[in-house]
Amino acid sequence: MFFFDILVNFFTWYEDEVRSFAIKDPKRIALNYLNTWFLVDLISCLPIDSIRLGIESIFDIKADRTSSIYKLNSLLKLFRLFKVIHAAKFISTYTDKLNLNDSIMRLL
Repeated sequence: MFFFDILVNFFTWYEDEVRSFAIKDPKRIALNYLNTWFLVDLISCLPIDSIRLGIESIFDIKADRTSSIYKLNSLLKLFRLFKVIHAAKFISTYTDKLNLNDSIMRLL
């Protein structure tokens, strides 16, 4: 699901906040995405629990709440939260701009 979102973001136009017009050039869209949300989106796609379990089995350790692995796991989950918040802001912004009512938004 998150990988699909990354793909879509490389082709979704954005609004230039300084000049208030839509940027539709694919190269500029890709560069803007790479410089803004791409890293967060990429990290949020990582299979966090699988990575943690792999590290635990390779190094024969068990992560408790004070270990670095547990803290890294929590940090990666925080990136997913950032991704969800960003998506909610995006939906809210374009719902207002396109004047979509609540019933249409529930369908989406």
